[in-house]
Amino acid sequence: MAGPKRSREELVSLFKGQKKALEASSKNFDDGEEWEAERLATTVFNLLFDSKEIISLLTRLEVKGSLKFMSTSRMPTGLPIPDIAMPVLLTMQSDKTGQRFLPKLGNGPPLYRQISFDDWWKNELIYQEKASGQLNRLRLVLALRHQDGGSHIGNLTDGVYVHLKKGAGWQLKHDDGRIEPVANLIAASMRQVAWEVMETLKQLTGDLQ
Repeated sequence: MAGPKRSREELVSLFKGQKKALEASSKNFDDGEEWEAERLATTVFNLLFDSKEIISLLTRLEVKGSLKFMSTSRMPTGLPIPDIAMPVLLTMQSDKTGQRFLPKLGNGPPLYRQISFDDWWKNELIYQEKASGQLNRLRLVLALRHQDGGSHIGNLTDGVYVHLKKGAGWQLKHDDGRIEPVANLIAASMRQVAWEVMETLKQLTGDLQ
């Protein structure tokens, strides 16, 4: 049985709490706590996920449909699917420990694209390759939240998610000659998605600022 409808004041308070959670987990991630990717997935889920049974916080606030979502993906279209693809939300950096992937954050083109929620959430791919398949933001968030510790630890059933978690064929080459699989492709991609959400939320005005 449905309970009493939440007041606008209560929804705004909940939104501001989720926004603070997004900001705090992002800061912790940037300080080296990459496990925060799990909590980022849960917060993004709370803000955005809608189904027959679940209504997202932004939908309850009646603002989700008016937002244009920040996209930092540049997945090429119309080209053959590569055997191994670079995760498009990330950038590669070399330092004294070797090469590694990092979230782009705002370090990209002068202007990123703003697209509809469905295009951002479902239609735009953030990874694809011949062997493992395709990944969008929705699948990334659901796998992290439902299967990999965000709110539940279950069986890892999403093959492309597992492939990325194992490094997707990418290897770290250290200065001392050691080579190891990239371990943070999922976490770094989730951090970039969280950055996109935070940038998108800057469009909100009034009591949601």
